[in-house]
Amino acid sequence: MKSIENQFWKYVIPSMITVLLGGTFAFVDGIFIGQGTGDLGLTAVNLVAPVAALVTALAAGIGMGGSIVMSTCAGNKDEENMRKARDVTITLLFIISVIIFLTGSFFSKHITSLLGAKGDISQPALDYLKIVLTFGCFQMFSSGLSNLVINSGKSVLAMSVMVGALILNIILDGLFVLVFKMGTLGAALATVLGQAASAVVYFIILFGDKKTRPVFSDLKPQKSIVQKVVRTGLSPFGVQLAPSIVVMCINYACVWTSGQDTLAAFAVMNQLILAIQILFTGIGNGIQPIISYCTGSKNKTGVQKTFKKAIVFMSSVAGFLIIVLYAVRFKVPMLFNASSQVAEMVERVLIYLLVMIPFIGFNRVLVPFLFASSRNKEASILTYVEPLVITPICLLICCLILKSYGIWLAMVLAQLILFMVGISILKAQWNKHDLI
Repeated sequence: MKSIENQFWKYVIPSMITVLLGGTFAFVDGIFIGQGTGDLGLTAVNLVAPVAALVTALAAGIGMGGSIVMSTCAGNKDEENMRKARDVTITLLFIISVIIFLTGSFFSKHITSLLGAKGDISQPALDYLKIVLTFGCFQMFSSGLSNLVINSGKSVLAMSVMVGALILNIILDGLFVLVFKMGTLGAALATVLGQAASAVVYFIILFGDKKTRPVFSDLKPQKSIVQKVVRTGLSPFGVQLAPSIVVMCINYACVWTSGQDTLAAFAVMNQLILAIQILFTGIGNGIQPIISYCTGSKNKTGVQKTFKKAIVFMSSVAGFLIIVLYAVRFKVPMLFNASSQVAEMVERVLIYLLVMIPFIGFNRVLVPFLFASSRNKEASILTYVEPLVITPICLLICCLILKSYGIWLAMVLAQLILFMVGISILKAQWNKHDLI
């Protein structure tokens, strides 16, 4: 590889933009739904968002798992297994796509009810979820194949594809939601059509290049490769899924402590949180090919330099976000056409988000670093302890004491505790001279 410094910017910047644009589909939907339907549509989408995000998590887990195995094999100069990992990843994406299609076709209504969508919210929630699940194959291949394209050394090309898909999504959102008044159904259609376009282009890129063209015999699932891809992909899967579980916990806390205004305020806040998480995930995903390659080639110095550079860059981005969000804090509710009561609440609690940003950034960079350096156990601990342990406990304690205001404090406290756990893991690895 070239120097670490050159590789860092080559991978991180395009990865940040690609991941951010991929996640921006939901953010753009939120803006158009807010403008077209107000609090009702935005709340409906926020209720079913955890299930929609499960599709993204599966795509990320499989795509990133395969990509990490590819990069590690490349570092070991094992071209045969690198190719097999790529091709098996494509097969796994197809298999999961079929399962998601069947789930969306037959169980969307049941899932919507289980998520708590009732009354006026139920139909717009069902409209959005059914489309996103039934055509989830486009999301699977769009997200999953982008990782393969990036790890094939075509990070700028992957970014360009996502830019085009996002532009198409914005155009279709405006057309379906604002012009044709199709509400959440129109937003969902705009999203899947944008993802379909990017998936098709990624297929053309992979099949059009002899170096990346899948070999038919390698598409057949091989147990050893599948196990490596799935085992490695557990942490990336959790990284994408964890926010959805957290959202479900907070949604229930909002209903339990107050009512629809708090739920709508969190829906607005969550759009910002997801965008911030996605941005920092882009940094983590960007260093993944470098860290995996350096780990495979036993280049400890490269691992050290890349990680330290990522932390410095993450801190700079976090500082920038804090300044920008504080400056526009009174404009944020207007972006989603929030009602006056909801807008007032968002303006009041936005300070909690500003406090969370550095912790979110560190946690989102550390986990990809750990699984890319083959520390799957530590990465899994950080990934799953937040949604399954830390957040529920923080919500329970804070809401019992402070009612609805406890929700916002619990969110900050959970990120702080996760940060402290991450520092402890990092120090333990440092003392053993395993990482940095």
